[in-house]
Amino acid sequence: MEDHAKVIQWAAAQPWCDGQVVLFGTSYYGLTQPQVARLRPPALKGFFTNEMCTDYFRHIAMFGGAPQPDFFALWMGANFTPLQFRLHLPPLLRAVVSHITNSPLKHVWWPQLKKRMARIMKAFQRQVPTPQTRRLFAGLMLDGKTRATSVLPAGPSGALGDIEVPFVVVQNVGYLNLHQFGAYDLFENAGTPKDQRWLIVGPATYDLPVYAWQLEALAFFDHLVYGADNGYAAQPRVRYWTEGAKDYRIAPDWPLPGSTALRLYPASSGADAATHRLDRAPGEGGTNRWAAVPLGAIVTAGFDEVENQRLTFELPIEEEVELTGPVTVSLSFSTNEIDSYVVSRTGLVSADGGYQILSMGAIRPACRWIDVARSTMTEIAIDIDTPEPLTPGVPVTLRFSLTPQPVVLKPGERLRLDIASRTDLLRSDVSHGHAQFDMQVPPYYARNTLHYGPDTFIELRRTGQG
Repeated sequence: MEDHAKVIQWAAAQPWCDGQVVLFGTSYYGLTQPQVARLRPPALKGFFTNEMCTDYFRHIAMFGGAPQPDFFALWMGANFTPLQFRLHLPPLLRAVVSHITNSPLKHVWWPQLKKRMARIMKAFQRQVPTPQTRRLFAGLMLDGKTRATSVLPAGPSGALGDIEVPFVVVQNVGYLNLHQFGAYDLFENAGTPKDQRWLIVGPATYDLPVYAWQLEALAFFDHLVYGADNGYAAQPRVRYWTEGAKDYRIAPDWPLPGSTALRLYPASSGADAATHRLDRAPGEGGTNRWAAVPLGAIVTAGFDEVENQRLTFELPIEEEVELTGPVTVSLSFSTNEIDSYVVSRTGLVSADGGYQILSMGAIRPACRWIDVARSTMTEIAIDIDTPEPLTPGVPVTLRFSLTPQPVVLKPGERLRLDIASRTDLLRSDVSHGHAQFDMQVPPYYARNTLHYGPDTFIELRRTGQG
């Protein structure tokens, strides 16, 4: 980051610069912005960051307490092969290619490419990275199980108060186990004055390169650097895309002031494979179970016909309601092993039976203790450093966060909650705007049990808007 700060100061001193520097970028080029802003290089006047993280250990390396081999294998195979290191395109050629690929023809070729993106990603994973990169992958998967042993830098979380410059941060809700909570951490904890920070929660979308926010960024920078009277100063502090209503809504802060908790309690409808209920009050107890089978594990043909690998709960919607804000799941959970993995997903079932994924979260039960110091109003941070094995058959309470997804639910629709132990059983994919990476979980074949009662619930935030 010190080099980044030096480059900012170097750019400010060039004859083609008036001494004022701003930053714009997505993903890697987004998450580095608050890092360098903490150093306060004098020429940096503000930044516009999209799809970013603040805690690289828990947001990238160890999602829900488990490593992310799928993402790292893709990232390294796509960017760090010997060919990529040798490849050099002159700036003019890069500009020409960018101009052509982002012409109006993109509306034709990009949808076709998205349909094939899953196969393209698998092809990238088959590419052989450089030896140094492969050693980095080994360090991440084998050694980086704690913050002290992780090879990644910590990230700016916990020191965001050092940031003073204005910023806009955009959250893409299509990222379910990457870039999932950093925007909310930055917006809540930055030292920037409240009236000089903006949060945009956009729709789920997968778009490379990301140009959708360039005009917005230019308007922000014109306001910030040149004092342009373009209305940006009057923009609401929070704008959020609402599924169901399919529009942007506004708020003065996040979480939304005046929103109230809606707590729903899973309850059994009988056999494990049945569709169960979400009730407004806790029931009298009982259990349901699901099979936890490791990703890629050997099972008999027809195994899924005799063992359910998820539990499903639904709430019929009787009156229109907007749910916007943090999503918390609490589960009274036991297993017949010493550890497992739990993935939870919410979704919208339309009146015609169609399904749309909304949000997702996960936790390794051995990492169930809450890291209060690193938690935010939107994310329950779990303590990954000190896992505690479970005692088979003994229930424990798991509390974890799902990614927020603003939604308006209408009469005739159903809110669905799914619980399983593998991400591939519940995820969406890039063809539907979601970037979701498979986890090598759970660690064991096991029988997992959900215990009903007051400690098993999902809590959402209900707004005053319909």
